[in-house]
Amino acid sequence: MVKSSIKRINKAIGANGIFLIVVAAALLIAIYIIMYQFTRNEINEDVKLRAQSELSAKSLTIQKIMNEVETAVRNHADDVTRFINHPDSMFSVAKNLVELNPNITGSSVSFIENFYPSRGKWFEAYAVRDSVGNISTMQLGSETHDYFKSEFFIKPVNLGKAVWTNPYLDSEGAKMMLTTYSVPIYDNQGKVIAVLDADISLDWLDEVLTVEYAYPSSYHVLLSKTGQLMSVADRNFLMKTIPEMSESYGNDTFLPLNDGMLSGKTGETIIVDKKGNKYQSFYMPVDDDTGWSIAIINSEKEIFADFHKMRVTLLWLSIAGFLILVLIILRTILNIKKLEKVSTERERIRSELQIASSIQSGMLPKENVLEGANEKIDIEPYLEPAKEVGGDLYDYFIKDNFLYFCIGDVSGKGVPASLFMAVARSLFRALASNSVEPSKVIYGMNNTLAEFNEKEMFVTLFLGILDLKTGRLNYCNAGHDAPVILDSNGVDSINVFPNLPLGIFPDFDFKQQMVQLRKNSILFLFTDGVTEAMNIEKEEFGEERLMRDLKKIYSNKLNISPKELISELLFMIKDFVGKAEQSDDLTMLAFKFNRSDSFVEQHISLKNNINEIGKLNNFVENICTQQNLPPELIMDLKLAIEEVVANTINYGFDKIEDAKISVSLKFKPNEVLIEIKDNGKAFDPTISSEVNIDAALEERTIGGLGLFLVKQLTDSISYRRVDNLNILSLSKNYNNNNNNNNNNNN
Repeated sequence: MVKSSIKRINKAIGANGIFLIVVAAALLIAIYIIMYQFTRNEINEDVKLRAQSELSAKSLTIQKIMNEVETAVRNHADDVTRFINHPDSMFSVAKNLVELNPNITGSSVSFIENFYPSRGKWFEAYAVRDSVGNISTMQLGSETHDYFKSEFFIKPVNLGKAVWTNPYLDSEGAKMMLTTYSVPIYDNQGKVIAVLDADISLDWLDEVLTVEYAYPSSYHVLLSKTGQLMSVADRNFLMKTIPEMSESYGNDTFLPLNDGMLSGKTGETIIVDKKGNKYQSFYMPVDDDTGWSIAIINSEKEIFADFHKMRVTLLWLSIAGFLILVLIILRTILNIKKLEKVSTERERIRSELQIASSIQSGMLPKENVLEGANEKIDIEPYLEPAKEVGGDLYDYFIKDNFLYFCIGDVSGKGVPASLFMAVARSLFRALASNSVEPSKVIYGMNNTLAEFNEKEMFVTLFLGILDLKTGRLNYCNAGHDAPVILDSNGVDSINVFPNLPLGIFPDFDFKQQMVQLRKNSILFLFTDGVTEAMNIEKEEFGEERLMRDLKKIYSNKLNISPKELISELLFMIKDFVGKAEQSDDLTMLAFKFNRSDSFVEQHISLKNNINEIGKLNNFVENICTQQNLPPELIMDLKLAIEEVVANTINYGFDKIEDAKISVSLKFKPNEVLIEIKDNGKAFDPTISSEVNIDAALEERTIGGLGLFLVKQLTDSISYRRVDNLNILSLSKNYNNNNNNNNNNNN
């Protein structure tokens, strides 16, 4: 039986069986050595991480309490100023500060020399907590306690700011080792008249630092920025330096620890005692304000105690591994065959994904120029998925002289996102072709996606419908990044309502908005793959960089085409990302409205003076009359424009010397477009609350009735803030045929 088994093994491994076993034995030894080193390195790394965690936790605890002390002192500074004429009240201020803050040992209000002549040269109202928690007060300043020479008084007076002192022994007040936080107090002329401070006991620091050590013999070191030991296991060296401790121990290996801690950096070093025992020391700064540094010292004997016990176990495991390795050799051939089968399946899946990518790409429009009845649109799309298939989408088409377009980003990546994207794109095509209201299209898409959304996916989407005759863009945003308009007014994002993404809740009430596009303006749309593109340092491209680059590109070439814009921006993104792997789908869409303006435009510049209203009314009256507008329409326009301009003159500038106001009117065949610009303080009148016209006069908000009047007199109102200019756009529709008939009758 045994002989037959040996024969089967020899047959399985072939003539080189013995050689393979020798190789396996050598491999076993190598594995043992590697595992030994790897485990030791892992333990070292674990110790380092644990030490850093302990140091961070203790640093945060110290910072938290010190921040509480700083806040408490700053909050009580006003009490000193409030009761400055009552010197005895200073004792209450100090006592109240100590009572309300258990971490504070003592507090004093120390005044400049002879501030209270009746109290003498020194006046220091001091409160201190004793060992049983009782708080007493005293006048501490005197010739023997000349606080004018103390660091806690000198530094805040000279520097004019709050400071933490170096640790010191308070032999007269708290009678213990302290560090103090001091804040200067100013009079009405900005002169320092006193210092309010709070003392923290170094004994408290010991209590914070000696909690929850990883190893029994571990201990800590807390060093001030001047190199004094504020906390140390051997209390004999308290307030001394590490070089002094090193000299006493006869151990120079402490000196690198001293240099590292004083440098204010994070690091580690090895300490060796006289017996040759090694200690791992890790250090890091506590914070920038105090300049303190904290370290923890761990014995390598304790660190690797369990590891040495594990070596025997590791040896037995290695022997067992050798036997297993022999069996692995026998099974290698079978595994290779299985691997070939898996590789074949993987290639099949990859091929299918490539086909899916081609199908997905084929669903997207490719036209770069779209033409309506009398207008044309230059358009440039760009989509680069992070995987074979992606979840970003865009689409656009023209129907009845309206440009319908959208851009979106499905949650997640890969095949599920691509399928959700295909459904969303199909819904856009089906619903948009039957409506010119973006909110209705968005509403229908959302309800359908939410109804069949078992995987709880969602898609952010921006959907716009552009009237190619008027340049009016109606849009609705469902949680997507706001597009950017590049026109003669500059480069700025469109204001968008914070609607929810699609597919989350059915029957959500999506808000629709409108903006007027100018001649040759470019609308740039993008997904978060642009702003969240990361370089190898994990830094994101970001919205601020995007806006800065768009302004740079547009300022260099005002008549830039969408293709040139996308190309230059893509180069900047790729240059920023460098060799980093693409983490998300990258999608951009830009189109240029090449409208040939067929309207008359007039404008007027006004001064910041209410007397300019008469000039404004004459301007509106004259040019509207020239355009044969009916008197009642002219009156409506005059009232609406006058209300906005008068409100700007009365409330908009607030001491701005170079005040500028301009009003422009554009006359289309059936519409008047009004644009009012000023360089006053930012104010969006469209977000004011609705006025209650039935309320009593004294109950109405200021300005609300004026905005109500403007809305009643016009058909649309929108606001933008571009290059420090308020831009308010109004429009008024009218029947041009009636006007022509009236002219003929006349």
